[in-house]
Amino acid sequence: MFVIIKTKTGLGEASLCLSDNKNYITKSTHQMQFLKDMPGHEIVPGFTGRFVHGKQGTLSFVDIKKGSRLPEHHHIHEQISHVVEGEIEMVIGNETIILKAGSVHVIPSNMPHSAYAITDCKVIDAFTPVREDYKF
Repeated sequence: MFVIIKTKTGLGEASLCLSDNKNYITKSTHQMQFLKDMPGHEIVPGFTGRFVHGKQGTLSFVDIKKGSRLPEHHHIHEQISHVVEGEIEMVIGNETIILKAGSVHVIPSNMPHSAYAITDCKVIDAFTPVREDYKF
């Protein structure tokens, strides 16, 4: 016999799973979200992000308008960027590269970098540790 009991709490849903073979509890403190329902936040003009935070990192989904520029900056976070759509020119350290749809790149902690959107873009960035400054 296998039984799942679900309940909604103020924090989300929790499930208790009972089985003849195993007794275990699964807990979920957050409800599932859909990206399309999450509010966007403008990082700089032309860069709008949606952010999901875990205990150890942040995942960001960024829509970038053609011609928008992210000024040179650096942060303690390691950043892994994946271009989903479009082309973006990045200067990382003193190297200029063009990232196209399907490309990925790792930006080490404290490495100066900037970006210029050659076309409209969709980019997914993963950061560790958590980007506290992106908690809106």
